[in-house]
Amino acid sequence: MARESISTNTKRKLWSQCGGFCQNPSCNKYLFSDIGDESVSIANAAHIIGAGNTGPRSEHALADSIQKNGTSNLIMLCLDCHKMIDELEDKYSVEKISEWKE
Repeated sequence: MARESISTNTKRKLWSQCGGFCQNPSCNKYLFSDIGDESVSIANAAHIIGAGNTGPRSEHALADSIQKNGTSNLIMLCLDCHKMIDELEDKYSVEKISEWKE
């Protein structure tokens, strides 16, 4: 089954929140890369609590007021940081990632 997509409005809010920079405070990479005359997004909207039943940090239950694809459960990261938090989930807890948004 295909994963539910993130709405355009939610993506806009995430871009507004991050100001164009990775929200991992130890990274803070600009989320666009210039390749010649082109500017390419290197951003990913990452789930703080996993979207699926088996994804990273999916063992945490979402509060009734939080939508899995809502801005409170998403964070804008560069591709490297998104991969890092998902592969090293024991090091990057829901609490730690949530702090990055504050």
